[in-house]
Amino acid sequence: MLQDLYVSEGGFKGYVTGHYLLHLLEARMDKASKPDPAGGNGATRQTPFLLDPMTPGQWLGMIQAQTAAGGAFFMNWNGRRLAINGRLYVFDDGKAGSPPAGEWNDGVPPTYREIARQVVHLGLSRTKESQKFSQKFRRLFDNPDPGSTAAYGGMLPTLAGAMFLAEPRRNWRAWPINWMLLDFAESLTPYGSQLDKHFTWDKILWHPEALDVDSGAPNPSVYARVPVKKPQTGPLGGGGGIGAIQFAGGLHRVGGKMPASPTGGGAQGGADVGQNLNYIQQKEVTILVRWLAARNRWTALRPADARDATLPVCDFNWDAYSHISGNSKAVMEKIRDDIDKRITTFDKML
Repeated sequence: MLQDLYVSEGGFKGYVTGHYLLHLLEARMDKASKPDPAGGNGATRQTPFLLDPMTPGQWLGMIQAQTAAGGAFFMNWNGRRLAINGRLYVFDDGKAGSPPAGEWNDGVPPTYREIARQVVHLGLSRTKESQKFSQKFRRLFDNPDPGSTAAYGGMLPTLAGAMFLAEPRRNWRAWPINWMLLDFAESLTPYGSQLDKHFTWDKILWHPEALDVDSGAPNPSVYARVPVKKPQTGPLGGGGGIGAIQFAGGLHRVGGKMPASPTGGGAQGGADVGQNLNYIQQKEVTILVRWLAARNRWTALRPADARDATLPVCDFNWDAYSHISGNSKAVMEKIRDDIDKRITTFDKML
């Protein structure tokens, strides 16, 4: 995982920790405008929220309204009707304006593993195909058109609803973090030590070695006992902390690149940023640090990467704005503005 940023810009040369950056992102989400959403109150199929005309702020307002009211809701979007149940699972409820019929996945809320398996089946693990999928994904928001979902049926809006409705209801930070993931997938921004990897939708949603492992089955299949091929660190389960995952059956606690994807990701992600970061928050830091580095041509650092002890460090502080001053003021204002823009626009930013 990534941990910090090395920055040399605007009179500042030093480090900004991912811990502090995540705290700042959380503070900016708290301050983001959340106006009343369009359409009805979403309580029935006859009074759905209308997602097509919504601005990013109105999406946040809808999330806030649903969180305050609790329960199930209906939404019309790109010719489909989405529903979210009281457990915050999103599913396709058929064609907008019609009685439930022809629902994608039979109207059953899919898991991220199940969607990842369909992604692979559709060839979306291939870089260019994944990029095309990402472009259609973004058009759901900025250019609503029922035809844009035709190639994937109800899968695309259902996935988008899970990422940008259900996950922010569990954890506000998921809103900008998931837009950053979409930026990576659509821009094909490379990563890895050799810059030879790309964010594709199979890897975003689930761990590639665990696609065939159903962690919810009473008796997990033989696949669960297959040793992992690539060293992987993650939660060990049973309160065992974080350590080396030995078998594929443990990878459901790792999930994909998306921080919310592992088992229990929503619950862990819903915790406020404090003195210590849990596993999901560390995954969020990785996405945030990588995105800011890619956008500004700064350097993303892993825990083992060397640091210059003589340079200043903007580290976690309970005051999320403590470093927007002095020599770091210009850099931190740039970071704040980048985060604010990612919260308030549907546009691609990489």
